[in-house]
Amino acid sequence: LTVVPAEQFIDDPPFVLSQQYRQTLERILPLRTQIVFQLVQELERYLRGFEQIRKLNWERPHEEQPSLPIQRPPKIALDEWENIDTHPRKPYDFKSVLAFSSQARPVEEGVRDPPVTYTTSEQALGAVLLKSLDLLGYFTHAAHTTTDTEESSMSIFAQALDEAGPYGSECVLLIELTRTRSLHDGPLLPQVKSSMLPKKVTDGARYAARIMSLLRLDTGRVEDDNVSVSADLLAFNDIARAFQRSLRLLSEAITATQVLNHSAVYPLKESRDFAARLPFGVPLTIHAGLILEYMLTAPEYSREHHNSRNRHLKEKFAHIADMPKALRAMKEFWTCAMRVVCKLLEDEEAEDNFFAEGSALVKQAHSLVTSAFEGVLQMPALPEINPPQIA
Repeated sequence: LTVVPAEQFIDDPPFVLSQQYRQTLERILPLRTQIVFQLVQELERYLRGFEQIRKLNWERPHEEQPSLPIQRPPKIALDEWENIDTHPRKPYDFKSVLAFSSQARPVEEGVRDPPVTYTTSEQALGAVLLKSLDLLGYFTHAAHTTTDTEESSMSIFAQALDEAGPYGSECVLLIELTRTRSLHDGPLLPQVKSSMLPKKVTDGARYAARIMSLLRLDTGRVEDDNVSVSADLLAFNDIARAFQRSLRLLSEAITATQVLNHSAVYPLKESRDFAARLPFGVPLTIHAGLILEYMLTAPEYSREHHNSRNRHLKEKFAHIADMPKALRAMKEFWTCAMRVVCKLLEDEEAEDNFFAEGSALVKQAHSLVTSAFEGVLQMPALPEINPPQIA
């Protein structure tokens, strides 16, 4: 909402400025613009003046160049979604709402009343998640061959998300970082000489640690001055958080449009904690990534006998409240993340080198992680990687 009256995007400076961060802001700018105009196009149905907003300005952080004008994008009328359970057994998340991927209902142009209404907050939350995924391109829409209705189905991104297990939000971030080439194995800070950077990094180690940093771990209070800090993971955290903020704003904007267009008709008392149930409300941390980076790069860890690695990690990262639980979560998340990435590699519309480079990197990273977890937990085998089936 602050963007609308000011008609400009203003970004706070990152903790670690990198060229990749600048590129990331440029890559997500179309999404951020569409988020704003999703709200604007709903407001202008009821209030005068909003139709006059034809462009926004982006004030680039740490840039000497003038602000960048962004023209109003073509209107996207997001579908509504039918047959969402009013009282699901478990709260909806990005993974569970995929069960309704074929239930899209188009909004007719010029019709004021919504074609679908959501009578409980759980139902409305499911619709917010489905609409968010739809705007991101996780569903395909095609006219039915024999009727005037529309058929919706899962794209390759939704198929990958379907492999996420209990880590739906983390894997949406993983998918968005992967498809925009913001997640890779290259150095983010090549000009920096710092004790915060690992001295020697095997191919695939940065990539693995960055993926793991998408997992949030429960931690106690960090009081130990000897706790490691990684400049690389801090730089990547800024990049991932930029995506996370945009995805959070997307869900908030769609929630607002549901109220404005009267598709959300659940009792007001149910809206009290609705914002808390939206995804991406808690900022990312790098604790899980730090642990894995240490396991992959620290000579003292590699020299440790397999039987004493658990004790070594518990002593090294004493601020982790329950290290065995954290390691089990890291194993589970890594397993799900590998299934997601392997499915993404089947994308037939990706760039020509996406499969070859991606499959080699995934195999290298998984081999490193499997070795690092020896004596700690047994990692399952990497899922089969299938090349794209190009017609």
